[in-house]
Amino acid sequence: MEKLNEFQEMLSLKQSQLQNCEARKQAISVELNKSKELLQGQGQLKRNIDDNLNYRKTKADVDRLTHDIESLEERMLSIGSSSTIEADLKRHSQERERLNSEVLSVHCNNYEKLPLTR
Repeated sequence: MEKLNEFQEMLSLKQSQLQNCEARKQAISVELNKSKELLQGQGQLKRNIDDNLNYRKTKADVDRLTHDIESLEERMLSIGSSSTIEADLKRHSQERERLNSEVLSVHCNNYEKLPLTR
């Protein structure tokens, strides 16, 4: 009988220890799940930060390119249309030809006025 009581006490002690271990296992499991959620949250945060940095870089590129386009449009307006440029080019070419002809004419006249040396 005494042995039976000893075994029952040991069984009760072991069951109590088992319950304590189960409770500790449950607490560790809860902490593990919290850690997993935290890691997932950190992964999502990293992706969000990367996305935000990429967005900012892309937005800065778009802003810079928009400014460049606006500057070029302003330059085009100040220069004039292609037909205006072509007309100016034609006018300048005609003026150059006229001046070349005038220089040639003056040169020929001066050449003709030179005394002949024989």
